[in-house]
Amino acid sequence: MGPQEAITTATDPATVMERVLAEVLLLIPAAEGAAVLLCAQRDFLVYAAAGGNLAGSTGTVVSFTNSLSGLSIRSGVTQHCHDATSARG
Repeated sequence: MGPQEAITTATDPATVMERVLAEVLLLIPAAEGAAVLLCAQRDFLVYAAAGGNLAGSTGTVVSFTNSLSGLSIRSGVTQHCHDATSARG
């Protein structure tokens, strides 16, 4: 890989998100999945990249107001859910 290709790869947003996800899953062994969400509109978040058990979630849109991800952003505190398949955490 030449210098230009290395710079292009290092600054490509999709590549950077994939690297972040891989590192998060290594850094937090108990994490079964990780995702990068972007604010698409004021009221919605979009899964821009996902890994682990969330890998199939890319493109999913969630409410900023009514999601655990939105709560985490609003509160500035990392949130977690013991069972994401239920309405209760």
